[in-house]
Amino acid sequence: MRQYEITFIVDPVLSGDEITKTADTYSTLLKDEGCEMVHIEKLGLKELAYPINKRSSGVYYTMEFKTETGAVIQKLELSLRRDERIIRFLSVFLDRYGIKYNEDKRNGLIGKKESVIKNGANKEPEKKKPAAPRPIVKIDRSKQGGKAAPAVAAVKSAPAAEEVKAAETTTEPAIAVTETATATTEKVDLGKIEGIGPKTMTLLNEAGINSYQDLASSSESRLKEILTTAGGAFATMNPSTWGKQAQLAAEGQWDELKTLQDKLDGGIDRSEEE
Repeated sequence: MRQYEITFIVDPVLSGDEITKTADTYSTLLKDEGCEMVHIEKLGLKELAYPINKRSSGVYYTMEFKTETGAVIQKLELSLRRDERIIRFLSVFLDRYGIKYNEDKRNGLIGKKESVIKNGANKEPEKKKPAAPRPIVKIDRSKQGGKAAPAVAAVKSAPAAEEVKAAETTTEPAIAVTETATATTEKVDLGKIEGIGPKTMTLLNEAGINSYQDLASSSESRLKEILTTAGGAFATMNPSTWGKQAQLAAEGQWDELKTLQDKLDGGIDRSEEE
Protein backbone atom coordinates (compact mmCIF):
# COMPACT_ATOMS: atom_id res chain seq x y z
CA MET A 1 0.00 0.00 0.00
CA ARG A 2 1.23 3.46 -0.89
CA GLN A 3 0.51 6.38 1.41
CA TYR A 4 -0.12 9.94 0.24
CA GLU A 5 -0.99 13.31 1.71
CA ILE A 6 -2.99 15.95 -0.16
CA THR A 7 -3.24 19.52 1.15
CA PHE A 8 -5.58 21.97 -0.54
CA ILE A 9 -6.85 25.51 0.08
CA VAL A 10 -10.54 26.36 -0.26
CA ASP A 11 -11.66 29.86 -1.28
CA PRO A 12 -12.49 31.69 2.00
CA VAL A 13 -15.36 33.70 0.44
CA LEU A 14 -17.52 30.56 0.43
CA SER A 15 -19.98 29.95 3.25
CA GLY A 16 -19.15 27.49 6.00
CA ASP A 17 -21.45 24.82 4.55
CA GLU A 18 -19.97 25.25 1.06
CA ILE A 19 -16.43 24.92 2.41
CA THR A 20 -17.35 21.72 4.26
CA LYS A 21 -19.14 20.39 1.16
CA THR A 22 -16.01 21.07 -0.93
CA ALA A 23 -13.83 19.04 1.44
CA ASP A 24 -16.42 16.22 1.54
CA THR A 25 -16.32 16.08 -2.27
CA TYR A 26 -12.70 14.95 -2.26
CA SER A 27 -12.90 12.63 0.73
CA THR A 28 -15.81 10.92 -1.04
CA LEU A 29 -13.84 10.75 -4.31
CA LEU A 30 -10.96 9.00 -2.55
CA LYS A 31 -13.24 6.51 -0.81
CA ASP A 32 -15.05 5.75 -4.09
CA GLU A 33 -11.67 4.97 -5.67
CA GLY A 34 -10.99 2.37 -2.98
CA CYS A 35 -8.60 4.48 -0.89
CA GLU A 36 -8.27 3.97 2.85
CA MET A 37 -8.53 7.27 4.73
CA VAL A 38 -5.87 7.57 7.44
CA HIS A 39 -6.56 11.08 8.70
CA ILE A 40 -8.54 14.18 7.68
CA GLU A 41 -7.68 17.50 9.29
CA LYS A 42 -9.22 20.94 8.85
CA LEU A 43 -6.41 23.40 9.58
CA GLY A 44 -8.75 26.40 9.37
CA LEU A 45 -8.31 29.87 7.93
CA LYS A 46 -4.66 30.82 7.42
CA GLU A 47 -2.75 33.63 5.73
CA LEU A 48 -1.20 32.81 2.36
CA ALA A 49 2.53 33.23 1.79
CA TYR A 50 1.68 35.46 -1.21
CA PRO A 51 -1.62 36.62 -2.81
CA ILE A 52 -3.33 34.12 -5.13
CA ASN A 53 -6.28 35.15 -7.32
CA LYS A 54 -6.65 38.32 -5.22
CA ARG A 55 -6.98 36.22 -2.05
CA SER A 56 -4.62 36.74 0.87
CA SER A 57 -5.98 33.86 2.98
CA GLY A 58 -7.67 30.48 2.58
CA VAL A 59 -9.17 27.52 4.44
CA TYR A 60 -6.67 24.65 4.63
CA TYR A 61 -7.50 20.93 4.58
CA THR A 62 -5.11 17.96 4.76
CA MET A 63 -6.08 14.39 3.87
CA GLU A 64 -3.81 11.40 4.40
CA PHE A 65 -4.79 8.16 2.69
CA LYS A 66 -3.56 4.78 1.43
CA THR A 67 -4.00 3.38 -2.08
CA GLU A 68 -2.83 0.29 -3.91
CA THR A 69 -1.21 1.80 -7.02
CA GLY A 70 -1.35 5.59 -6.77
CA ALA A 71 -3.35 5.86 -10.02
CA VAL A 72 -5.98 7.90 -8.17
CA ILE A 73 -3.53 10.82 -7.80
CA GLN A 74 -3.87 11.89 -11.45
CA LYS A 75 -7.68 11.84 -11.24
CA LEU A 76 -7.66 13.67 -7.91
CA GLU A 77 -5.29 16.42 -9.09
CA LEU A 78 -7.25 16.92 -12.32
CA SER A 79 -10.45 17.39 -10.33
CA LEU A 80 -8.76 19.85 -7.95
CA ARG A 81 -7.25 21.80 -10.83
CA ARG A 82 -10.65 22.23 -12.49
CA ASP A 83 -12.48 23.16 -9.27
CA GLU A 84 -12.86 26.96 -9.03
CA ARG A 85 -13.39 26.63 -5.27
CA ILE A 86 -9.81 25.40 -4.83
CA ILE A 87 -7.05 28.06 -4.70
CA ARG A 88 -4.03 25.75 -4.53
CA PHE A 89 -3.20 22.11 -3.75
CA LEU A 90 -0.14 19.93 -3.17
CA SER A 91 0.02 16.12 -3.19
CA VAL A 92 2.97 14.39 -1.52
CA PHE A 93 4.04 10.73 -1.51
CA LEU A 94 4.93 9.74 2.06
CA ASP A 95 7.92 7.49 2.67
CA ARG A 96 8.35 5.73 6.00
CA TYR A 97 9.90 8.85 7.53
CA GLY A 98 6.97 11.01 6.46
CA ILE A 99 4.48 8.48 7.82
CA LYS A 100 6.34 8.31 11.15
CA TYR A 101 6.48 12.12 11.34
CA ASN A 102 2.72 12.45 10.80
CA GLU A 103 2.00 9.78 13.41
CA ASP A 104 4.25 11.51 15.97
CA LYS A 105 2.65 14.86 15.19
CA ARG A 106 -0.85 13.47 15.78
CA ASN A 107 0.34 11.89 19.03
CA GLY A 108 1.76 15.20 20.27
CA LEU A 109 5.41 14.13 20.14
CA ILE A 110 6.56 16.79 17.67
CA GLY A 111 7.96 19.93 19.26
CA LYS A 112 8.94 18.47 22.65
CA LYS A 113 12.54 18.77 23.76
CA GLU A 114 14.58 15.60 23.76
CA SER A 115 15.58 16.13 27.39
CA VAL A 116 11.94 16.32 28.46
CA ILE A 117 11.04 13.13 26.58
CA LYS A 118 14.00 11.12 27.93
CA ASN A 119 14.32 12.42 31.48
CA GLY A 120 10.84 13.67 32.30
CA ALA A 121 9.55 17.23 32.59
CA ASN A 122 10.03 17.44 36.38
CA LYS A 123 13.67 16.39 36.55
CA GLU A 124 15.82 19.07 38.13
CA PRO A 125 18.74 20.35 36.05
CA GLU A 126 22.19 19.25 37.13
CA LYS A 127 23.78 21.77 39.44
CA LYS A 128 27.21 23.12 38.64
CA LYS A 129 29.97 22.39 41.13
CA PRO A 130 31.25 25.52 42.91
CA ALA A 131 34.70 26.67 41.90
CA ALA A 132 37.51 25.83 44.29
CA PRO A 133 38.51 28.87 46.41
CA ARG A 134 41.80 30.51 45.52
CA PRO A 135 44.54 30.06 48.14
CA ILE A 136 45.24 33.05 50.37
CA VAL A 137 48.91 34.05 50.34
CA LYS A 138 50.16 36.01 53.33
CA ILE A 139 53.05 38.36 52.82
CA ASP A 140 55.55 38.73 55.62
CA ARG A 141 56.11 42.47 55.45
CA SER A 142 58.85 42.28 58.05
CA LYS A 143 61.12 40.65 55.44
CA GLN A 144 60.25 42.78 52.40
CA GLY A 145 63.54 44.56 52.74
CA GLY A 146 65.43 41.26 52.59
CA LYS A 147 65.66 38.39 50.14
CA ALA A 148 62.39 36.72 51.27
CA ALA A 149 60.09 39.28 49.61
CA PRO A 150 60.84 38.30 45.97
CA ALA A 151 60.27 34.62 46.85
CA VAL A 152 56.81 35.41 48.30
CA ALA A 153 55.95 37.50 45.24
CA ALA A 154 56.99 34.64 42.94
CA VAL A 155 54.74 32.15 44.77
CA LYS A 156 51.80 34.53 44.50
CA SER A 157 52.20 35.26 40.76
CA ALA A 158 52.80 31.68 39.59
CA PRO A 159 49.10 30.56 39.75
CA ALA A 160 48.03 33.62 37.79
CA ALA A 161 50.51 32.79 35.01
CA GLU A 162 49.22 29.20 34.86
CA GLU A 163 45.61 30.42 34.67
CA VAL A 164 46.44 32.75 31.76
CA LYS A 165 48.20 29.91 29.93
CA ALA A 166 45.23 27.57 30.46
CA ALA A 167 42.80 30.25 29.28
CA GLU A 168 44.83 30.84 26.10
CA THR A 169 44.91 27.10 25.41
CA THR A 170 41.11 26.70 25.72
CA THR A 171 39.98 29.87 23.93
CA GLU A 172 42.12 29.82 20.78
CA PRO A 173 40.45 26.77 19.13
CA ALA A 174 36.98 28.18 19.90
CA ILE A 175 37.86 31.47 18.18
CA ALA A 176 39.18 29.59 15.13
CA VAL A 177 35.95 27.59 14.84
CA THR A 178 33.83 30.71 15.13
CA GLU A 179 35.75 32.48 12.38
CA THR A 180 35.46 29.45 10.07
CA ALA A 181 31.71 29.16 10.65
CA THR A 182 31.18 32.86 9.95
CA ALA A 183 33.09 32.62 6.69
CA THR A 184 30.94 29.76 5.36
CA THR A 185 27.46 30.99 6.37
CA GLU A 186 27.26 34.29 4.49
CA LYS A 187 23.62 34.89 3.56
CA VAL A 188 22.28 36.18 0.24
CA ASP A 189 18.87 37.51 -0.73
CA LEU A 190 17.00 34.33 -1.65
CA GLY A 191 13.99 36.54 -2.39
CA LYS A 192 15.39 36.96 -5.92
CA ILE A 193 14.18 33.41 -6.55
CA GLU A 194 10.59 33.63 -7.76
CA GLY A 195 8.21 31.90 -5.35
CA ILE A 196 10.32 32.72 -2.25
CA GLY A 197 9.03 35.55 -0.06
CA PRO A 198 10.52 37.02 3.15
CA LYS A 199 8.86 34.44 5.42
CA THR A 200 9.95 31.55 3.23
CA MET A 201 13.51 32.92 3.08
CA THR A 202 13.60 33.03 6.90
CA LEU A 203 12.37 29.42 7.02
CA LEU A 204 15.10 28.29 4.58
CA ASN A 205 17.78 30.18 6.54
CA GLU A 206 16.70 28.39 9.71
CA ALA A 207 17.12 25.09 7.84
CA GLY A 208 20.73 26.04 6.93
CA ILE A 209 20.02 27.20 3.37
CA ASN A 210 21.68 30.64 3.18
CA SER A 211 23.14 30.94 -0.32
CA TYR A 212 22.11 30.30 -3.92
CA GLN A 213 24.49 27.32 -4.01
CA ASP A 214 22.91 25.89 -0.83
CA LEU A 215 19.50 26.15 -2.47
CA ALA A 216 20.71 24.69 -5.78
CA SER A 217 22.26 21.73 -3.94
CA SER A 218 19.06 20.99 -1.99
CA SER A 219 16.83 18.32 -3.53
CA GLU A 220 13.19 19.06 -4.24
CA SER A 221 12.18 16.38 -1.72
CA ARG A 222 14.21 18.07 1.02
CA LEU A 223 12.67 21.46 0.23
CA LYS A 224 9.18 19.94 0.30
CA GLU A 225 9.97 18.34 3.66
CA ILE A 226 11.04 21.71 5.10
CA LEU A 227 7.87 23.40 3.81
CA THR A 228 5.54 20.59 4.90
CA THR A 229 7.10 20.49 8.36
CA ALA A 230 6.50 24.24 8.76
CA GLY A 231 2.82 23.65 7.95
CA GLY A 232 0.27 26.33 7.14
CA ALA A 233 0.77 28.18 3.87
CA PHE A 234 4.28 26.73 3.46
CA ALA A 235 2.86 23.20 3.06
CA THR A 236 1.15 24.14 -0.23
CA MET A 237 4.17 25.74 -1.89
CA ASN A 238 5.81 24.13 -4.93
CA PRO A 239 9.65 24.37 -4.93
CA SER A 240 10.13 22.48 -8.20
CA THR A 241 11.93 25.36 -9.99
CA TRP A 242 13.84 26.85 -7.05
CA GLY A 243 16.95 24.72 -7.58
CA LYS A 244 17.17 25.61 -11.27
CA GLN A 245 16.71 29.31 -10.54
CA ALA A 246 19.27 29.20 -7.74
CA GLN A 247 21.85 27.50 -9.97
CA LEU A 248 21.58 30.30 -12.53
CA ALA A 249 21.87 32.90 -9.76
CA ALA A 250 24.90 31.12 -8.26
CA GLU A 251 26.61 31.20 -11.68
CA GLY A 252 25.73 34.88 -12.18
CA GLN A 253 23.56 34.16 -15.23
CA TRP A 254 21.01 36.88 -14.41
CA ASP A 255 19.71 37.31 -17.99
CA GLU A 256 19.00 33.59 -18.25
CA LEU A 257 17.35 33.72 -14.81
CA LYS A 258 15.05 36.55 -15.91
CA THR A 259 14.12 34.66 -19.09
CA LEU A 260 13.19 31.62 -16.99
CA GLN A 261 11.21 33.65 -14.45
CA ASP A 262 9.18 35.29 -17.23
CA LYS A 263 7.77 31.82 -17.94
CA LEU A 264 6.89 31.11 -14.30
CA ASP A 265 3.75 31.83 -12.29
CA GLY A 266 4.53 32.24 -8.59
CA GLY A 267 7.70 30.21 -9.11
CA ILE A 268 5.82 27.34 -10.81
CA ASP A 269 6.20 26.20 -14.41
CA ARG A 270 2.56 25.88 -15.45
CA SER A 271 3.49 24.33 -18.80
CA GLU A 272 4.52 21.16 -16.96
CA GLU A 273 1.14 20.89 -15.23
CA GLU A 274 -0.86 20.80 -18.50
